[in-house]
Amino acid sequence: MSNNDVLSEKNNNYLVPDALILIDDTKLSKESVFFTNLEIDKVLDGYDTCTFLIHNSIDLEFNSKMNEDYELGDEVKVYIGYAQADTTLVFKGFITNIKWNFSEDDHLDIFIEAKDYTFLMMKNKYEKSMIDMTASDIVENIITERYPNLIVEAGATDLKYEKIENDKENDYLFIKSLAQKSNFEFFIDNGTVNFRPIPQTLKSTITLTYGKDILSFKPELNIEKEVTSVKIIGLELSKDKEAIIGEAFIDESDSNETNKGIRKLFGELEYKVRESVKNQEEADLRAEFLLNSFSNNSHKAWIKSIGLPTLKPGITVTLEGVGNKFSRDYYIIKCVHSLNEDGYETVLSVVFKKDKYE
Repeated sequence: MSNNDVLSEKNNNYLVPDALILIDDTKLSKESVFFTNLEIDKVLDGYDTCTFLIHNSIDLEFNSKMNEDYELGDEVKVYIGYAQADTTLVFKGFITNIKWNFSEDDHLDIFIEAKDYTFLMMKNKYEKSMIDMTASDIVENIITERYPNLIVEAGATDLKYEKIENDKENDYLFIKSLAQKSNFEFFIDNGTVNFRPIPQTLKSTITLTYGKDILSFKPELNIEKEVTSVKIIGLELSKDKEAIIGEAFIDESDSNETNKGIRKLFGELEYKVRESVKNQEEADLRAEFLLNSFSNNSHKAWIKSIGLPTLKPGITVTLEGVGNKFSRDYYIIKCVHSLNEDGYETVLSVVFKKDKYE
């Protein structure tokens, strides 16, 4: 049985999509309350959002059909799947916005928006000094003290800080800056904080085929923001103020299509920037992070597929049936699940998988 057949069988051949919404662990029952227009937007950079509409939530005597009045801050969990198949947790967060619409035909519709726990980190700031810690230690320390309801999965980092304070607006920006200095990625997925090396060889566990799972596919190659190397010019934070040079480059033998296009027009194209860096290791990691970022902007694709609740940012998928040029692995950076009267579909923003830079 092929990977696609297994995927189809696990999802009841994509028949009768369904969703379960829990608000403070109370089920939003379809028997008494009809919810529609469910959309979940999951991203690597920023917070996840979930929106849905509770339709016609009062009876003819204007009594509420709901057992409870939902409030700002209530926890929201959303599971999506297909009838007679397992459901998957797709979103975990809390209500941040409620809108009521009393219509002319004596109906009350309630619009609910929820955000994931990344939103909390954008509103809080850890202000204690941290001494003799690696970036991973710092992340675990902040999450444990300030966000005990979150789970931390942090990869090991060798870069150690003798003393560091949160010099950013909030905890999210501070941890994000630590990730960039270590060539890591940082995001929260359903209550789990991921702080890990940017994956270059993450194995694909899902295969999608054009004409079967894939409804549309739009790849793009763009050299506008592509470079062949990055140089970080910084000053060591010491008395002698020695210059530190951090470099990352794409070897000509490993050039992909956009790299070859840049070299055809310009030869070598270097991006040079001055930044404060702690030491040589941080400078090199920062240069590699920037080179990764430039390449991600040059190799993109958008995929619309049959609704698959296991698709999410931070995983790799394999595409088949789109020709030799584009049948390959892709890394998901954004994923939108939409479930409404028209059915269930998933839209992905992806970047091409690439070899590790030298």
